[in-house]
Amino acid sequence: MLKQQQAPMPLFAAAHVLAWLAFLFLVSWPNFYSGFTETAVSPGETAVEAERVTASLIEVNGYRIVFLLLIPVIVSGVALFSVYAELKLGARIGFTVWAAAFTLMLFAGIGSVTIGIFYLPGALTLLVAAVIRQRRRQAQKRPPRQREETWR
Repeated sequence: MLKQQQAPMPLFAAAHVLAWLAFLFLVSWPNFYSGFTETAVSPGETAVEAERVTASLIEVNGYRIVFLLLIPVIVSGVALFSVYAELKLGARIGFTVWAAAFTLMLFAGIGSVTIGIFYLPGALTLLVAAVIRQRRRQAQKRPPRQREETWR
């Protein structure tokens, strides 16, 4: 079982919180889509009035978009729970943290033109946490080096 200081729990928790913040922002932001609509007086004539139109993700895509937006929250939650289970219960999580980090990076990369960029801070935080966790585990497995006296 890893010691408490060996897994960067605050970073895993921060990645999960950042995923939740991105989700809540995207679901509640009323101006995700914006544009103009022009109204003609009669068919074939030029437009007389231009009106600015805005819509949220849910208004445009329906409630099915909520499930897509929850994917990064679920992935970061799995990573957070895995590290917690490793620390408190001694569970062996193996590749779970890396799989979650790369899944979240893939999600942010594929959707980077639209919604993915909002999940990038959480994805990078999760990746950094996975790297730190791996380095601490490797440092724990290595035997301590013998220091030689260099000063005489």
